[in-house]
Amino acid sequence: MIKEVKFNKNKKGLSPIIATVLLVSISLALAVIIFLWAKSFFVEAIMKNGASIEDACSVVSFETDYDYANGKISVENTGEIPIYGFEIKTKSGGEIVNLGEGVEGTEVGETKSLDLVIDGGVSELIVAPILLGEDDASRKKWVCDKEFSKTIEVENLD
Repeated sequence: MIKEVKFNKNKKGLSPIIATVLLVSISLALAVIIFLWAKSFFVEAIMKNGASIEDACSVVSFETDYDYANGKISVENTGEIPIYGFEIKTKSGGEIVNLGEGVEGTEVGETKSLDLVIDGGVSELIVAPILLGEDDASRKKWVCDKEFSKTIEVENLD
């Protein structure tokens, strides 16, 4: 005995146009999510004067000194590019402590100073230049690596 299958023609299913629109919108949403996720793996290059800011750090030149009598650190920009600021660190007993940004930026040939009272246990001051670079969207500060920093040996006044 053969059974007949009857289709109910009054029931409506998903039309092919709506199904296509849903598939395309889901695909686009997934593509955007994957793009935003993958974008986090790539860092935008920060530029200074048309070159990478890491290359600009190698051009930076400055002199720094600590005046023990007055408790002042001074820096002179002897290079060819302006320096946005300086990060100052202290070293005592092998431990390095970041004091944050100290001296304001200096233009080429300019000298600036900052009051800086240090403890008796500090053996070195490390002064690192900070440059101001640009990426596609904004200006960003960049602290140059240790190799471009200056170290001041601190006299033990005890």
